[in-house]
Order: sequence, then structure tokens, then C-alpha cells
Amino acid sequence: MATLCVTLLIAHNGFQPVEYMETRSALERAGITVVTVSNRAETATAADGVYTVEVDRTINTFDVTMCNGFFLIGGPGAMENLDTDIVHRKLQEAQRAGISYGAICISPRILLKAGVLKSVRMTGWDGDNALEPIARKYGGILVDEDVVCDGNVVTAVGPRASTAFGQMIARVVKGEAADGEKVL
Repeated sequence: MATLCVTLLIAHNGFQPVEYMETRSALERAGITVVTVSNRAETATAADGVYTVEVDRTINTFDVTMCNGFFLIGGPGAMENLDTDIVHRKLQEAQRAGISYGAICISPRILLKAGVLKSVRMTGWDGDNALEPIARKYGGILVDEDVVCDGNVVTAVGPRASTAFGQMIARVVKGEAADGEKVL
């Protein structure tokens, strides 16, 4: 069996550490290699200002087809650092190539703006009550679930769903998830 690989894209400053750590851990327990990509090289710093991660590649030099999945981690730095043309293009490349993709927390908003959630069932963080109008504007179908799988797209609400998010990503890239499957 070929080695499976998933990319986790994090903001160089202000990513959500629980979402990153628990998602990564769930993927690695499933036997999937994780590549950490960010908008800047070397080290990324979590929102807590303490936890740091070594970055494997930058988004500018990253080939989205090198892995089986491309997923964005949330956190307060996500919109500022990852809601960019280059990230939008990489998401569109993943969609065109049939590569699994998705996001957790606030980051599904980036997928919406990139145009890769049109007519797709999705979820995300909505503590500011802005997700529903954004989803409506960009054609996403917002559902009230912690983790949503629609085809090869996986979205999740935030830290409490991090492990389930990673488990669903693993199932999707292994071809084991049923469309619309709920994660408990």
C-alpha cells in the first residue's frame, strides 16, 4: 500500500494549536504522513504565543498534488495570513485535481471565498454569527454539525472537533468515508 500524505496549512502566526496538534495526531495514528505548510518559512507560532511548529514548506513553493489531502487549520491568524490569492489558487488546484481538501474553525470561510464550497455541505466556527451570511454569499450549504464530510471535502467547527476532523480526513483519503457520514 502506498504511503498516504496530508498537508496541514497553518498561519505563520496565530494558528490554533489544539486543532493542529489533535488533527495531526489523529492522522499519524491512522498511518498518514503529515506535511506542515505555512505562509512563511521555518517556524510558525500558535495563537497562545508559546507552541511552535517547524514548517516543512511554504505555500508559495508547495505543490498541492504532492499529497492526498490539503486542509487548513483555524485560529485568530488564519484570516489575516491565509485568506490570500495564493491559498485560493491552491484550493482551486486541489479541487480540480480531485484531491481531498477542507478546513476547521474559521478557515472554511477561506474555502468559501476561494469558490471551492459551492453547493457543498459544510460547517465551521460561527461565534461571531458571520458564517451563515458568508456561506450564503458564496454558495456553501451550512449545516449544524461538528464535522461534515461532503464527497472529498471535510469541514469542522473548531478545537472540540479536532480529533474527529483528523479521523474523518484519514477515512476520506483512505477512501473509507461515506458521503454525508456523521462523526460522533
